[in-house]
Amino acid sequence: MEGWKSVYRSGQFITLVFYNYLGEQRRSFSLSPSPYTDDFLSFTVKKPDNGEFSRQLIYKTAEGAVLETTGISGYFVLP
Repeated sequence: MEGWKSVYRSGQFITLVFYNYLGEQRRSFSLSPSPYTDDFLSFTVKKPDNGEFSRQLIYKTAEGAVLETTGISGYFVLP
């Protein structure tokens, strides 16, 4: 994503698309922008005991992997 600049803010999330035996599955993850750089997109993945997609991201997805997304959504901030 050379030349890309992030345009997301705190309180937004990204929906990732996964495929398994049930077909297309979507899961949302909180974006976690850095106050120091906007050179990359980062999102938070919790490690639940029964989270199939979270475990897939943590244990089976390498750095630099290409992930399918529906885009950036949401506006969850306190007034």
